[in-house]
Amino acid sequence: MTRKLVLASILTVFTLWSTWISLDQGYWGFLDVAFEGRWGSQVFLDLCIAITIAWGGLRRDAARLGISAWPYLIATPFLGSISPLAYLLHREFVKDRQAVAAGVAA
Repeated sequence: MTRKLVLASILTVFTLWSTWISLDQGYWGFLDVAFEGRWGSQVFLDLCIAITIAWGGLRRDAARLGISAWPYLIATPFLGSISPLAYLLHREFVKDRQAVAAGVAA
């Protein structure tokens, strides 16, 4: 329960903050920073590489738990880390359901 509460809190606060920034600066506002200088470009490219690597783990984990990874993979370029955070919360509920089902079956 604690893990779900922490994930839900992070997801909620980060989503609200990201929404506020997007409404204030515009959806494409992040590109100003990404291409402003070499450090901005490096951080942007680094995040793109990191999320691409994380997609592999998300796909394997989702397959193991019987969750469709595609909605999360497709949403990531549009929502950033909000999508993988939502997946992490979803997987906690699926793991709980599977644990309950395994307990009932035993």
